[in-house]
Amino acid sequence: LDIAREVMECFGEKLLEDLTENTEWIRDAVDKLGSFVPLKEDTIEEKQIDSSLIKRGSFTKKGLVEGRLMGKGLLDKTRLVLNTRNLGKTGYRVSQILREKFRIQVEMADMFNIVCICTISDSRKDFDSLYRALNKLSVDNESQVPDDNIIIQTINELPIPKQGVSLCDVGKCRGKSVILKESIGKASRDFIVPYPPGIPVICPGEIIMEETVDYIYKVIEWGGTINGIDKNFFVDIIE
Repeated sequence: LDIAREVMECFGEKLLEDLTENTEWIRDAVDKLGSFVPLKEDTIEEKQIDSSLIKRGSFTKKGLVEGRLMGKGLLDKTRLVLNTRNLGKTGYRVSQILREKFRIQVEMADMFNIVCICTISDSRKDFDSLYRALNKLSVDNESQVPDDNIIIQTINELPIPKQGVSLCDVGKCRGKSVILKESIGKASRDFIVPYPPGIPVICPGEIIMEETVDYIYKVIEWGGTINGIDKNFFVDIIE
């Protein structure tokens, strides 16, 4: 830690400037490939907040304005987020290819994205290696049928589940384990969370819907991990 503090005190400003320059370069370079869509500041600024969220009280118009004024929603330039939809492959598949063929380990992947954490230890050579790997993926994909294209086209935004049992009462209810496909219409007794990104699709007491079950099976099929479901696809529900 002492060495790290000394490095940052003596060279930190220059190292961070170089890092920012490299991350901006690779975002622009990858964007030109056409097969990946990097997350940029202008992407965040153009993102529209669903009006239904405001109606449900998740956001307020005043809060959204204040958030912009305070700088909320700005891009963390040390996080390289690449959307893989245009490539016709899931983020899980791209992560696997980068690891097995190019010896590049991304920080995380989900159905549609990969995330790389960039640090002051990453040289321009490291960024060049990542770019060459992504370029190779893009070029190879032009002559191939997108293997994940069907699933990417069929996954839509999940509906918000209804609360069947209040959260404070869940612990008082008896539960049992059933096969996931038999849990449709039942109230969950636990969180069901795809990881990454670690955002629950079902919380305790919420009704498990068919759309959610279909999504969970697809995530598992294409390499994702689901917390709250055991290896035999059993899930805890409220009796």
